[in-house]
Amino acid sequence: MTSQKEYLTAGRTTSTESGLHKLVERVEAASRRPIRVVIADDEILNHDIYQAVLSGYGISHIQFAEDGQEALDAVDTHQPDIVFLDTNMPRMEGHEACKRLRQKYGADLRIVGMSSLSLNEKLWEGSGADHYVNKDVLCGTSKGDNLGNYLKRILPRDF
Repeated sequence: MTSQKEYLTAGRTTSTESGLHKLVERVEAASRRPIRVVIADDEILNHDIYQAVLSGYGISHIQFAEDGQEALDAVDTHQPDIVFLDTNMPRMEGHEACKRLRQKYGADLRIVGMSSLSLNEKLWEGSGADHYVNKDVLCGTSKGDNLGNYLKRILPRDF
């Protein structure tokens, strides 16, 4: 069984990211706790990239899982606000983990399916995911959309 890693870092911002950073601060202040994220991706090299990009937006409580089963356990333990699930993972794929999370937590949990392959978007239909995103957006390498705009759309509105 692989081990889970938790990264807790101080957020950093640039002038173009300050609007989103302020939004994250408002959400955290309203909920009286930092935004918590679980990311399930079996590509371990991506974990450091996700951590660096998200910390740039003031999100520092990130729990990583390497497969769908670890994601289920991480959600139970860390009670995140948002879960990002890779499509193809060992033991349990992301869309199956999504279905199980949706059954257990209902609509209160934000679940985002992700993949580096655009063909995998169809696999998420009917899974219960709130959104689907290409990993380029989460890794900060997308030329069209950026993570800041994406997070503004998916952050829970009831905080």
